Amino acid sequence: MRQRDSSHITSKTLAAMPSERPSSAGQPCLVIIKGDGLGNRVDLVQQIVEIGRSDECAITIDSGLISRKHAVVQRIAGKWIVADLQSTNGTYVNGQRITTHQLKDGDKISVGRTVLKYLESNMELQYHEQIMDMACRDALTGCYNKRHFDVVLKREVSDSTFHGLPLCLTIFDIDHFKRVNDTLGHPAGDAVLKLVPAIAQQILTEGELFARVGGEEFAIIMPGCDVSAAFTKAESLRASIEAAIFKYEETVIPITVSIGVAQFAAEDTVETLYRRADERLYQSKHSGRNRVM
Repeated sequence: MRQRDSSHITSKTLAAMPSERPSSAGQPCLVIIKGDGLGNRVDLVQQIVEIGRSDECAITIDSGLISRKHAVVQRIAGKWIVADLQSTNGTYVNGQRITTHQLKDGDKISVGRTVLKYLESNMELQYHEQIMDMACRDALTGCYNKRHFDVVLKREVSDSTFHGLPLCLTIFDIDHFKRVNDTLGHPAGDAVLKLVPAIAQQILTEGELFARVGGEEFAIIMPGCDVSAAFTKAESLRASIEAAIFKYEETVIPITVSIGVAQFAAEDTVETLYRRADERLYQSKHSGRNRVM
């Protein structure tokens, strides 16, 4: 069974097995720290975990640099061992090419351009996850950034193609935002940029991703959502922002947004889906702003 992971890397569900490790230790896992799927975590709960380009592998990496069955991580006598499966380009641990290697906490496994870190410590894992989350966030607004948005959109387009599920993309920006900066200053503009996502987050449902993709431009990835439901949600967002009271110091700032919605079609790529949503956004702006198209 495929898990949502990335368009180039997938990990399959691994059944839990009893562990001989002390209870104070964490669940051994691999975390992708470089390459597609950055930040994804694969718990090592199965005796043998293969890595390769083949869909038969527990961790599938769709890259020409990766052999069909490239490497295997397996549990032998209570220890986790990584072994190269006679791959074309080799398997590396901490920069050294290996045939087999007993993994220690913090070791880095490199296959092609992908690097996976082996972790045992709960504390280090939590610290790593916090760092990875910070790297995915926009510093000003706290919502996801463009880099993370691009990764997730690529993954969702791949999943929608593979499973035949609906997918919608909504893009919107703040009307006359430059006027706010020019008349009230950038601190006022920053305050607006922080408040708009706060309103949007109240409307989103689980599984949807909200990101800042430009200066005053935001996007929502809506997996499993058809165009009718996406329009309804986008209209709710537009109305909520229009009704909200944006106040900076003693000045009330009227804010509206223009929104474009596009549904993924079978012939779409990531680029064409984004382009169609962006075109709808500009149709909304050219039609008078403060509307959904």
